[in-house]
Amino acid sequence: MNTIAQDSLKLILLPTEKCNFRCTYCYEDFLLGRMPRPVVDGVKNLIARRIESGKLSHLEIDWFGGEPLVARGVLFEIAGYAYDFYQKGSLTSYQGSLTTNAYFLTLETLKDLVALRQRNFQISLDGYGDDHDLTRKQADGSGSFDVVWKNLLAARDWKEGEFEIVLRLHITEQSYLNMPKLCGEIAKEFAGDRRFVVFFKRISNLGGPNKANIKHVPLDAASMAVDEAVAHLDAAGVPYSNGVNSKFESQVPVSSIAVRRAGESSVQGKVASAPYICYASKPNAFVIRSNGRLAKCTVAFSDPKNDIGHIDQSGSMHIASDKAAYWTRGLLTGDHNTLGCPADG
Repeated sequence: MNTIAQDSLKLILLPTEKCNFRCTYCYEDFLLGRMPRPVVDGVKNLIARRIESGKLSHLEIDWFGGEPLVARGVLFEIAGYAYDFYQKGSLTSYQGSLTTNAYFLTLETLKDLVALRQRNFQISLDGYGDDHDLTRKQADGSGSFDVVWKNLLAARDWKEGEFEIVLRLHITEQSYLNMPKLCGEIAKEFAGDRRFVVFFKRISNLGGPNKANIKHVPLDAASMAVDEAVAHLDAAGVPYSNGVNSKFESQVPVSSIAVRRAGESSVQGKVASAPYICYASKPNAFVIRSNGRLAKCTVAFSDPKNDIGHIDQSGSMHIASDKAAYWTRGLLTGDHNTLGCPADG
């Protein structure tokens, strides 16, 4: 999406802020539930009004949470509504992506999403089998790996499906020594299927209820584990990006990890990188929380600066201009750190 194009809009939508997982490093508090009818209507009316006024040609929706598929009814209602405009030719481009734990991403659900052009997915794995289950637990404390892995294999077996799945491999204190094992399994199961891309990321301490318990893996140890792990990926031709030392938490979002999107020509080899501008720095990108509050950043919900306004049922966005300007200031200063992370830059 063009950073400042007047006819482009990026919406990061939280259909719920509840989650069926309780990852041991998560920064979210899960206090807000399903997006209510007035907010759903507001999002739909925002899209319709901008299209009908000739101010919107390119729409990108990223689904976040919580776990967005916990509120799949909200997700499909809004995604389908926008897709209808695309089908009628009212939108030049329309695409969607999900950050999901994949527990509810069955093959049937995947097919339904892809049919609505929700075709890019970021799915986190913290290891293989029990290693994953140590940190990515369900809300009842039980493991999640077997169901997630089953869904990934089912997606792989849908040969005609046009989608891309970013496997975000978390480097944690519990998993980093076994990262080569996980990558060996990924290489075995997904070799030659370039719809699957790997991204390595050390767990960050983003605050929240678990902040006192998060321990960083030293950079040299993490790098050594990744170097050994990627040998499996190289041999199998699985594309990957090493974000172990990436400066910004959001540096590889779902929709731009690769130099292609699902359904377009495939990347070759390692994933290419480009100068980075965080979505929060872009004046045409907004987070709409499940309660209708507007934000710019998905990892700073407790920061008052990140509460920039609200959307009403008619689709009007009421924005505090001074707060919004804080997040986009990097476009004026040209400072790379501010553009990369306006929360800290």
